Amino acid sequence: MDRAAQRYPHLIKAIRFPQNRGKKAGLYAGFTQGRGEYFVTIDSDSVVAPDTIKQVIAPMLQDPKIGAVAGNVKVYNRARSLMARMLAVRFVLAFDFLRASQSMYGCVTCTPGALSAYRRKALKPILRNWLHQTFMGLPATIGEDRALTNYVLRQGYYTAYQRHAIVHTVVPECYRGLCKMYLRWDRSNFRENWVQLKFIFSKYRDRHRLLPIIDFFITQIEFPLTYLFLGLLLISFYIYPIVLVKFFAGLGVFTLIWMYYYIHQERDLEFIYGILYSYYAFFFLHWVQPWAFFTVRNGRWLTR
Repeated sequence: MDRAAQRYPHLIKAIRFPQNRGKKAGLYAGFTQGRGEYFVTIDSDSVVAPDTIKQVIAPMLQDPKIGAVAGNVKVYNRARSLMARMLAVRFVLAFDFLRASQSMYGCVTCTPGALSAYRRKALKPILRNWLHQTFMGLPATIGEDRALTNYVLRQGYYTAYQRHAIVHTVVPECYRGLCKMYLRWDRSNFRENWVQLKFIFSKYRDRHRLLPIIDFFITQIEFPLTYLFLGLLLISFYIYPIVLVKFFAGLGVFTLIWMYYYIHQERDLEFIYGILYSYYAFFFLHWVQPWAFFTVRNGRWLTR
């Protein structure tokens, strides 16, 4: 960044803090010192394509009601480990599919830190509140991207997804790193779901409010129903062990149906890693979300 700023001083300004003040403070400095009508945020461990910035801004140029745009996040280090390959498939299903569907009614609930674009007019009124946001008496330090999206949405702006704005980001390659990432994401999601509850039923915008409410409702009941089903499943395993075989066969078939979307989008055979992920998540990741719920006040990034 320093070299780029020296080469293009009229275009680029590198901001260096004397000490680490966190990601949110860095973003705030960029937002307040930037001069453009649009801001693009990119994580430091992410790599963009040559036309990414043009693509991610395009929806806001076409529609003044759009205040923020989410980019298409793919895995940079997918060839380095089995974990990364599984996450590469997971990202297509969890992010591309979900955000594409939410974009149809203008309510993408998270414009990701890896790549997003914002309209200056949508950020200017809320930046200080976002910077100093608290939750249960503590600073809201994680999930700054989800929080910023909520602030944009409740002003009445729409949020969109741009599939053609591609960014490749580094993901964890081991179990410990994956759990830390999911804990951080789930804690911030629980916090921001509570924030979203405060405006999702109001007239925060003129149109397209029903589908976001339905999406919000489904998201909220998914958590308790998942673990209710898991408890009933364990009881069934104990009483009728044959259910175990039927369940895992059914899990494989259900996941294979999901893989149709991956195959349609990516046109490769790595969907098999998505099937592996479904079994991996069942055995090793079910504890993460409940633990995140009961430790939701913990705002540590868990990366140091």
